[in-house]
Amino acid sequence: MVQAQRRFTIISIIIPTLNEERSLPRLLEAIRQQGADCEVIVVDGGSEDRTLEIAHDHRVRTLVCSPGRGNGICIGAEEARGEVLFFLHADSTLLPGALDRINEVLATDAKVIGGNFRLVFDGGLSSPGRSRYGTGQSASEQALSQPKGGSR
Repeated sequence: MVQAQRRFTIISIIIPTLNEERSLPRLLEAIRQQGADCEVIVVDGGSEDRTLEIAHDHRVRTLVCSPGRGNGICIGAEEARGEVLFFLHADSTLLPGALDRINEVLATDAKVIGGNFRLVFDGGLSSPGRSRYGTGQSASEQALSQPKGGSR
């Protein structure tokens, strides 16, 4: 018996922001160069810089929420139209083909409901196959792995 592969039509990329005018353009350009269909939602927690203007210039959907990354994630998830939710920090780097890879993995195993990419932090620190949250990292590892800018 041949199992039909799932193919998702839209990946919703949710980016919570706060004063990310320096980081956001690079990420939005990297997303634009992806081959997969996606919607991009920038959820801003009260930026005082050009973050929202940059998001508008890149023609992505923008929402505003109260400060806090968790608020932005929740609002973005509620408003997303895609079948897959992909959360990114504004200072993330998205490699070419990343969205296609998400689709490939989800299409090959119907039991997969989530995942993460290998994380590499400034200074060469990496976290192969594990998320920064809930991993039992020591306080020094957590402090060293915090991204630049944004809110927590």
